Amino acid sequence: MNLPSELYEGREQTYIKHTFLRRYLEALAVKVLMGGFTTFNYVDGFAGPWNTIDNEGCSDSSFGLAVELLEQVRRYVEEQRPGRKLKVRFCLCEKEPGSVQRLREFAKRHPAIEIHVFDGEFENNLDEIAQRIPDGFTFTFIDPTNWVVRITEVGRFLNARTGEFLFNFMTEEVSRHSVNPKVAHQFGDFVGDSNWQETVKLLPEGMKGELRVLHLLKDAFRKCGSAKFLPDFSILKPLINREKMRLMLGTNNPKGVKLFRDIHEKVEKEEFEKRRQAKAADTSQDMLFSDADFAQYEQGERGIGCKRYREVTEEIIVDALSKRQEIDFDDLALEVMERMPMRETHVKDVCVSMRTRGLIRYSLPPKAKKPKPGTMISAGGSKTPP
Repeated sequence: MNLPSELYEGREQTYIKHTFLRRYLEALAVKVLMGGFTTFNYVDGFAGPWNTIDNEGCSDSSFGLAVELLEQVRRYVEEQRPGRKLKVRFCLCEKEPGSVQRLREFAKRHPAIEIHVFDGEFENNLDEIAQRIPDGFTFTFIDPTNWVVRITEVGRFLNARTGEFLFNFMTEEVSRHSVNPKVAHQFGDFVGDSNWQETVKLLPEGMKGELRVLHLLKDAFRKCGSAKFLPDFSILKPLINREKMRLMLGTNNPKGVKLFRDIHEKVEKEEFEKRRQAKAADTSQDMLFSDADFAQYEQGERGIGCKRYREVTEEIIVDALSKRQEIDFDDLALEVMERMPMRETHVKDVCVSMRTRGLIRYSLPPKAKKPKPGTMISAGGSKTPP
């Protein structure tokens, strides 16, 4: 189900962010509650609400859509598993007094739902939040209005939970402030490295400044034990080709990476449609092709699985095989999907092309062309006819 577009006029980036959150959270919660967990915790560290149109229901806020969605999932799973009692908890944290009051009013309007509101900075409430969610699977949404987050503290909190997190990396804010020496110490807190300005010099020279910071941020999460895999994708500003933010998933489950990329593809196509609509409204020009056709073309040119990303994928595969004699396709696909905007099916297509050109080799049953789980990939070999 799509979100109501009329609640996001002028907030197209938020629409895409919330669309991804809703789709990923729904798929994840169904899998978790259909599996071995009977409790699902949702933690929103920077809940707001901010600039909402639905001021009472807060349906266009992250926590509002999460409450509605997860309650729907809970009822659905209980219907599918008669006799099984499930629990969903919500922990909403906010430091702005006016927004805190709105969160408390929201909680009062939903007395049958376990909603805990925390007043103050997220990092200062971590211990108390942990007490409210002693068990179950925890999904943490970290969506600051800027980049000021104390990652080491947050990372320890995440490491102590069984679950996943979604982090909104505010690219535009990071790019603007990372060169300002007055806030260097805050960036040290953000990437968990007080010596970050020296560490960043060790990264490739061609890497953009904000992507260097993102690289350090991912390292910090890994060092904290928060996640093994940290795929991300960018969200652009509606009228210009400039990155506004990146959504980054933190997970220890390879299936989470695959799900992330599958939903990424769907949401990206919708983003291209929304950008087309915004430009049409801004210029008042008639467009020759439909929004859907335009989005499909754009995605093929520069979106997930496009030619440029496939070329980089080939480089990743060649590099991986230079270090190991052979690699299970599952491991290879996981490495690519975490690093690049590529779905598993895209990686399979790249492998078929490389095998045809004699760059890699693998054995399959007769008539089969695409590798599958358990297929061992190795370098070189005789050219295979298409």
